[in-house]
This record gives sequence, C-alpha cells and structure tokens, in this order.
Amino acid sequence: MNAPDRIDKIIEIPIAGTPYRVVDEDGWRQLMVMGNDASMHCEMLIRAPDVMASRYARLMMNALPFPPRLDDILLIGLGGGQQTKFLYRYLPGTRLVTVEIDAAVVDISRTYFMVPPDDERLTVVVDDGGRHVAAHPLCCDVLLCDGYDHTFNVPDSLAGEEFYRACERALRPGGVMALNLDRRSDAWRAAHLRLLRRIFDSHLELPVNENQSILLLFKRDREQDYPALLRRAKRLDELLDLDLASFIGSLEHRR
Repeated sequence: MNAPDRIDKIIEIPIAGTPYRVVDEDGWRQLMVMGNDASMHCEMLIRAPDVMASRYARLMMNALPFPPRLDDILLIGLGGGQQTKFLYRYLPGTRLVTVEIDAAVVDISRTYFMVPPDDERLTVVVDDGGRHVAAHPLCCDVLLCDGYDHTFNVPDSLAGEEFYRACERALRPGGVMALNLDRRSDAWRAAHLRLLRRIFDSHLELPVNENQSILLLFKRDREQDYPALLRRAKRLDELLDLDLASFIGSLEHRR
C-alpha cells in the first residue's frame, strides 16, 4: 500500500468534568465522547461555522415552509448548535429558544462551536426539554427535537405520550414538529408511529439512512394550500439555499 500524500493534523481537546472531547481534523471540528472513536455527536466546518453539515439536520429544515408564519422556533437539544447557528444567521426575523439540559454542553457549544450569546432573538435555556415544553403552550410555530444524550439515548422526559402531547400543545395552529427518530427496530418504530398518530393530525417520514428518520408532525388548522406552501418555500430558499421548493413540489406531485 502506498503511503498517503499527506497526514491530517489532529488536535484533541478533552473537556474536563464532562464525558466529551473536541477533535479538530482536516478543517472540521467534532464533538465526541471520551474513549469512543465512533461517537461523533456533531461536526462543524471551522472556516464556515454556520453551515449545517449533517444531512439529518438539513432534512429537519423541511418543516419550515409549512407554518403560515415563522415568528418563533423552539429547539430541544443544543449539541454543537448547528441548527441554532444556521437559523440565527439566516432567519433574522425569527426568535429562537434552544433548550439544553446539560450546562456543560452550553459552555462547550459557545467556547468551541461558536454559538452566539443570548440576545433579543436567541435564548439558550438550561432545562429539561420535556418540562420546558409542558410549561409553554402555543409558544412556537416550529419545534425541532434532537435530544440525544452522550450515550446516544433519548432521556425518558423526551419520549412517550405525555411529552408528545405537550409538544402538540406548544405548537400554534398550522405548526410543525420535526423529530430526529432513531429507528432502533421495526417494532419500536411502528409502536412509536402508532403513538404519534393519536396525537398529531398527520405525519411525514423522511428517511436519513437505515437507522434514522426525520418525522414531520403536523398540527393543521386547515388543509394544505400547496400554492401557498410553494411560495413560502421559494422565499425561504432565497435565504436558506435548502431547495425547499423542490421538496414541496415533490409532495404535491405525490398527493
């Protein structure tokens, strides 16, 4: 085997008092768990920290055209803040609240992943996401839930009927929840979908890979107006460059 033309410089930063480490390699920064080389929670392109690198995170943005307004977005789970940073930069007319249970993750995200400080548009709250959602009905137009801990498990407070009913109540009419769903097993996924169908008006599943899906969960106040959806998607594409119009067009074609 020929030797590689170059060897990437790797810098590893352990975060004392936490299970996390930050790894810089070949222009990318990753948040990983100590002692586990397959434990990447998020990554950031260092020269463009507001870019969303993860396909699943970009798929979650497909929720954005559906609500009639985008005044408020609630995010559960911060991690390296890729969705928070992206929305903060490109949707200047939208207020963001991000809820993160681990204060150490908030410190890491701001020290190493360039999450901006709180201001009139952004608030990062250290709290349990389930408790926060239950206390804030009708607070948001979009709810993005990506609440996995350092073991890649979902806390009990972010699963189950009580949590999802609170999420449905947190959405304003016409609002949408995007859920990062680990498809642990066919039986587990099927049971989860049965539960969600009892709570939300409808859902749409967007596969990421064989082990992961994004679920869009709708709180509709009327039937979808596809011409209006397409207009909103095109306006958002001018800001976000996510090709949302093609996504909406594909839904209308399949209708």
